[in-house]
Amino acid sequence: MKKKLYAFLLAAFFVTTSVFAVDLTSGLKLHYTFDDVDGTAVTDASGNGYSATLMGAATILEGKTGNAVNLTNVEDYVLMPEGVLADVTNFTIACWINVNDFQYWGRVFDFGSGQEINTFMAPLDGHFKFVIKKDATVGEQALTATVKAVAGEWTHLAVTGEYNENGEGTVKFYVNGALAGTSTTFTSTPASMGVTTQNYLGKSQYPDPTINGKIDDFRVYTRALTQEDMMVMNGYPVELINAYNTLSIGNTVDITANLTLPATQGTDGVTVTWKSSDTLVVENDGTIHQLDRFRAAATLTATLTYVVGTDTSTVVKMFDVVVYPKNAPLEIIATWNFLDENIKRDSLTTVVDETSGYIATCMGGADIVPIGTDEVFNVVSIGSESGQYVDLGQDIGQAIYGLTDYTVSLFFRKDTTDGSAASWYSEYGKHLYAFSNTNDMEAQKVGGMYFEPRRARHVCTPDNYGSEGTANVGVGEKVTPQGSWHSVVYSQTSGVGILYFDGIQVATAAMPNPGVALKKNVTGRTGTNFNYLGRPTYKNDPYLKNALLYGFELYSVGLTADDLEDVLGIQAKIASLDLAYENTNYDVKAYMALMGLLGKAETAVAVGYEPGLGALNA
Repeated sequence: MKKKLYAFLLAAFFVTTSVFAVDLTSGLKLHYTFDDVDGTAVTDASGNGYSATLMGAATILEGKTGNAVNLTNVEDYVLMPEGVLADVTNFTIACWINVNDFQYWGRVFDFGSGQEINTFMAPLDGHFKFVIKKDATVGEQALTATVKAVAGEWTHLAVTGEYNENGEGTVKFYVNGALAGTSTTFTSTPASMGVTTQNYLGKSQYPDPTINGKIDDFRVYTRALTQEDMMVMNGYPVELINAYNTLSIGNTVDITANLTLPATQGTDGVTVTWKSSDTLVVENDGTIHQLDRFRAAATLTATLTYVVGTDTSTVVKMFDVVVYPKNAPLEIIATWNFLDENIKRDSLTTVVDETSGYIATCMGGADIVPIGTDEVFNVVSIGSESGQYVDLGQDIGQAIYGLTDYTVSLFFRKDTTDGSAASWYSEYGKHLYAFSNTNDMEAQKVGGMYFEPRRARHVCTPDNYGSEGTANVGVGEKVTPQGSWHSVVYSQTSGVGILYFDGIQVATAAMPNPGVALKKNVTGRTGTNFNYLGRPTYKNDPYLKNALLYGFELYSVGLTADDLEDVLGIQAKIASLDLAYENTNYDVKAYMALMGLLGKAETAVAVGYEPGLGALNA
């Protein structure tokens, strides 16, 4: 039998080097090694008495570091005691897992009291997801790993949470000892669920499938373990950990010269190999390629290897690199105020932006209409028929791929007199803006950036909703304003995003930058191809309806709160738009409905459709 890692750590739990000190026994609340099982009773190796019970046909087989529990049917699971997390605020939950395949909503663990209160980890497509839901009013708070596990191989998974005195939590996901996701938006803790009565390994609070695999070395701590703790728990040699902690390539932001990438690290014989996520930006040897006008980003992955005799250990470390363009980038990338001189009306209405000359096209019946008398604004009108939107064109997609710090701003008016006020809050989709690598993000998990009204969130995900939990800045459900003119602004600087409604900050969180995230799952592209106002990039989601849009702007800098008035003039612009709408001397909704009917009539005439012609002549 393999030597059990925990036994080694208990024998020499205080590991000291010139770089770190690790103690893996402090705060250990619960520990199932599955090496000490009597019948169906699983001993808690922490000594705290939280013994568990094997249920169904759960069996004990050889595991990663000794024995593991094997769970292959939905009736097979491990039942843990009630209330085991009742006093756990700061936390770490960790284990080794080896699944036969990825059962999307299967469970590694699920602590809860039914479907309204639970915290769990699910495999999804191999990007494991962690969720806490303390009650129905707060809803789910989630984090999805950015690193994908491999079915049929042992993977170490760990999630940690650390909360400040204001109850604001930083939750981190680790895969095989390496950081694979961070969220600063958590407010729910394990303790906030109270005394949970249904606590499982391999079983869900919902009618979900089995985990279909083995779980080993399951641990719960009452503290957030560190990166070094994770690496020791994974069994990495001290020499490799030292090299990991000290490996650096210097400044990686707005670089203008080739990078020097070390082939070795330290004096212990650790070798380093490098791989770039986009060799058109940074090659594997550190050579950079500058674009003319836009920043460009890529991720360099360093694989550190340490060999002792026949034993080889490896760990990866990632660096996001931003290459500065040859010419100073424009701070204002695009501005669409839909000015008369930039509008061309033909079979479709097109409008040129005032900064870079990008051409947008009104599609599906959407159009540009004037509102106001004394002060007139041209606004995009999206009517009640599905399929109306603005196509911003493909050229702006190259700018999206170059975004690191950035700002997106849009004024909007969502009508509430048509009976759709409730669906504004109950349906997904209806994206106010969207920039994506596909029109079908559900099927093609290749990344997109958008604003979703239902949950009032700006999203920048490398795949789709699978990673959305760790790639959004949002307020929650039923808060996106409607009924008059409003402003939504999203600003991001140095990986921290801030969402504003009407010039007031409503949410903030750590976020990936589009320059890296949107290129993660695609190759050979220079920009997003699908860029819209009012159209979702999930094929089955509803389009925006009965809305007016004005003043879409995109910046290559993160605007500050002061800039919202000084640069965008949020409050004054909202007041002017409201006044203009009130003083409009025609019914905008009726006009759009009439234009829709005229369009259908023109189609009927063009194709000679007899029933349509009859209705028209009548």
